[in-house]
Amino acid sequence: MNCSVITASDGASIAYEVNFAGAPWQRPQATLLMHHGVGFNRDAWALWLPKLLAAGYRVVRLDMRGHGASTKPEPGYDWTTERFVADVNDVLDAEGIVDSHFVGESWGGTVGLAWAAAFPGRARTISVMSTTYNGALVPRIDGFPKLIRDKGIEAWAETMNEARFFPSVGRDILDWAYAAQCACPGHVVSDIFRYILKQDLSDQLASITAPVMILAPQSSPFVKFDLAIDLKERLSNVELLTFPGHRHGLVLSGSTIACDAMTNFHARHFHSG
Repeated sequence: MNCSVITASDGASIAYEVNFAGAPWQRPQATLLMHHGVGFNRDAWALWLPKLLAAGYRVVRLDMRGHGASTKPEPGYDWTTERFVADVNDVLDAEGIVDSHFVGESWGGTVGLAWAAAFPGRARTISVMSTTYNGALVPRIDGFPKLIRDKGIEAWAETMNEARFFPSVGRDILDWAYAAQCACPGHVVSDIFRYILKQDLSDQLASITAPVMILAPQSSPFVKFDLAIDLKERLSNVELLTFPGHRHGLVLSGSTIACDAMTNFHARHFHSG
């Protein structure tokens, strides 16, 4: 179906898209909520869709607040993890979805961890990639607001492409990622990174009861592999899978193998969705 837009509980507009390839009378195998990270939009998951739809999933992909077709807050907006979590629930509620599997990349994965901790009854599984639980542990991002202020969002987009991908990923993906990042208002990206630097989920991770899979690229310059191991050690029901030859943008560069790993993870925990 086409993009839907709902009014969130605070009055903002949140855009999302629902895809299901089954007949109208068929029940989805499971529902999957997909949440991208800073600078992308819901099309970051486009390469995942064919396999997920063929497997019988109903797939819900949202545009994170400040991105895509969702509301772009004004400078100085009070960004909070609680608000991102509420946006997830608002989208699920709009579709009448009680619980779902969650998959998030980069900060979208962090939102998923916070959501699973706060609403354990809604989380079936959580799959995260290139994801931290503590923004202060992520190198380089403290300099991004200055980079954007001095050189513009285009300079930040170039920097991010180098951090997300090895050149072998292909021109089409590099061009899409650059354009998606340039489409983000500079003040939104700067304010989000200032907010991220202050976030720490350490005390919330023990509350997560849903099975968690960590999909860890070996060469992310932001979420070092040691940080993925650290996250694993803080969770009680967790698997860690390593992806050599990938940087921070595993969601695109490793879409096929990451999608396969996630669906296999679901099959081990939920034989019927």
